Amino acid sequence: SEACQSCTNEKCVPSFEACAGVTPPAPTASIAANTSQVTTSAGDACVGQTGWDADFTEHMHTCGLRSVGAMPAAGSCMAKMQGVSTDCGNCLGDLISCGRHCASQCCLGNCPASEACQSCTNEKCVPSFVECAGVTPPDPTPSLLSMGTSAGQACVGQTGWDTDFTEHMHTCGLRSGGAMPVAGRCMASTQGVSADCGNCLGHLISCGRQCATQCCLGTCPASEACQSCTNDKCVPSFEECAGVTPPDPTSSLLSMRTSAGQACVGQTGWDTDFTEHMH
Repeated sequence: SEACQSCTNEKCVPSFEACAGVTPPAPTASIAANTSQVTTSAGDACVGQTGWDADFTEHMHTCGLRSVGAMPAAGSCMAKMQGVSTDCGNCLGDLISCGRHCASQCCLGNCPASEACQSCTNEKCVPSFVECAGVTPPDPTPSLLSMGTSAGQACVGQTGWDTDFTEHMHTCGLRSGGAMPVAGRCMASTQGVSADCGNCLGHLISCGRQCATQCCLGTCPASEACQSCTNDKCVPSFEECAGVTPPDPTSSLLSMRTSAGQACVGQTGWDTDFTEHMH
């Protein structure tokens, strides 16, 4: 679609070209023909579904972590968690997935009842959920804040939390694909810190995906553009979670880009059935 192409051309293609030295081919339309409509009961999918809103905030948060906010896993998780139909679960899963657009405002899912979070989700996600489900999501409870028993202090007093910070964040980002909870477990193990502190670090990695273009897909963390983006979108929620401020990134990762700009040049088959294989 035009909207998809416009978005990827602006946010993703430049960093890909800088890394690979080639330009991705125009996408084929065949994927669309294979894509089923998940919300077949759009408009009333959750109407009459007892339990769809049970422990809503906690269960949405849990399924968000388990699925990394991705469909269809988020929908399957919510259908099972709430004991509702697949259609209703898909509407709930789409709400989870949409919520990634409000990651900063919602403190990476830890402050769903905040005014900033509510404003963002009400604008970007709730209308499409209501249209799909036929019900309005309940007001979020603030209980998630109590789930983070070390919220605001998770990394305070944790020796080693910032050891080789840039390199280890990059490594765990690659190993986890930037996804929680894997990123958090990786950082907890790598830094030798608590699970709570590791989760704050993992959420910082996950949030950083919003700055992929500015950060050259994680290889130019010390650039002005990368720092500006992460400081705006990710650092505040990290500090609220961890109680510490991330150190200034080192520029050593730049030396890791030994083939930057040429990584796919001469690689026969890199664009074979490109759209289908990327999907």
